[in-house]
Amino acid sequence: MVGYRKNRRLHNIARVLTFQASLLVKFWAECMLTAVYLINRTPTKLLDSKTPYEMLFGIKPTYEHIRVFGSLFYAHNHSRARNKFDARAHKSIFLGYPHGQKGWKVYNLENKWMYVPRDVVFFDNAFPWANIVIILLCHLKVFIYKPKAMMTFLYILVHWHPS
Repeated sequence: MVGYRKNRRLHNIARVLTFQASLLVKFWAECMLTAVYLINRTPTKLLDSKTPYEMLFGIKPTYEHIRVFGSLFYAHNHSRARNKFDARAHKSIFLGYPHGQKGWKVYNLENKWMYVPRDVVFFDNAFPWANIVIILLCHLKVFIYKPKAMMTFLYILVHWHPS
C-alpha cells in the first residue's frame, strides 16, 4: 500500500511539472526524473526533517542549482564550426538535472535535440510553449463544433505577439 502512495505522489509531482511548463507528453520521462530528484532533496517528517539525500550520503544537499522546470534559457554555443555571424547561444528548455554530470539537461528548440551544457543564462519566468498551448486548448472546443473557426484561429495564431 505504501508503494502505491509513493508512486501516486511521484506521478502527481511529475504531472504538475508538465502542466506548469506546458510541456509535451514526450518529455514525461524527464518530468519523472526531475520529480524524483526534487523529492530526494525535500525534508520529510518521517526522517526527522532530514532529506533522503542526507540520509544516504551523510551531507545536506545544496539548493543553489535548483531551477524552474520547463523554463527558457540560452546555452552558449561552443561549436568550432561557428562563424562570427552565427548565434552565440541556443534557445533551450530546462528539462532536469543529469546524473553524474555538472550542468543542466536541456532540449534545444532550434535543433530538436537534448544535451547537457554548463554555460547558460536562465529566464525562470518564461515558458516557451505556455502561450501556444493555452491558445490551442481554448480553441479546441470551438473546432469541434465550428470547423470554419479554424481560419480565425490560424489568423490569431499568426498575428499574435506576446506582450
